[in-house]
Amino acid sequence: MAFVEKIPAGPRRPERYRVRYRDPSGRHRSRTSRRRRDAEDFARRVEIEIADGRWRDPRAVREPLGERIEAWLASRHDWRPATRASREPIVRRHLLPYLAGIPIGALRPEDVRAWMTRLLEAGVGRQAVARARQLLHANLEEAVRDGVIPSNPVRYVRPPRIERSELRVPTPEEVERLVEATDPAWRPLVLLLAYGGLRISARPSACSVGTSTCSPGASTCAGRPWRSPAAWSSPT
Repeated sequence: MAFVEKIPAGPRRPERYRVRYRDPSGRHRSRTSRRRRDAEDFARRVEIEIADGRWRDPRAVREPLGERIEAWLASRHDWRPATRASREPIVRRHLLPYLAGIPIGALRPEDVRAWMTRLLEAGVGRQAVARARQLLHANLEEAVRDGVIPSNPVRYVRPPRIERSELRVPTPEEVERLVEATDPAWRPLVLLLAYGGLRISARPSACSVGTSTCSPGASTCAGRPWRSPAAWSSPT
């Protein structure tokens, strides 16, 4: 419960009114106002905020966002070295120079939109802006869980739209011409990639499947150890 007490006037200062209350952790806090009405309004407001869980530490919400981000980076022990090497430069290049001085409790969705617009106008790619937004979102989600801010302002701002090139699928006639122009040893692989929905990659995929493992009409192919094209049997 919050209560208001009067502070008598001194030789060089007028009378004031102090509001005393306990935060959700039980810690004693106070705030001083020049007018009784302001003190009483604050006391009623802080009681409501504590009761419904909306109260936030006034000092925590004044913390510069840059300090919060630096502490967040230092605490991410779950990141692999490669993950940190890819994410930390984005934070230092696209987040800190623009947002470091803003108090974390003062950041609004319109500030996030303005920040993203500045990045795009500076020539930063849409995908890089989307990744920077994602990292800012992750940082502020942690602040929400810590009880520093009531909600994440990034949640209400959409990432920039990334235009992707349309995938062109070859026609059956084009596939047949490609097969005819391919070395006979590689034709089974071309047919498998074209009609089997597989792809070439660094991980085992199409290249780990032998032609003899596929039966006519089957929806799947059983994997076998890789064999060189010269060792493949010709399809019947």
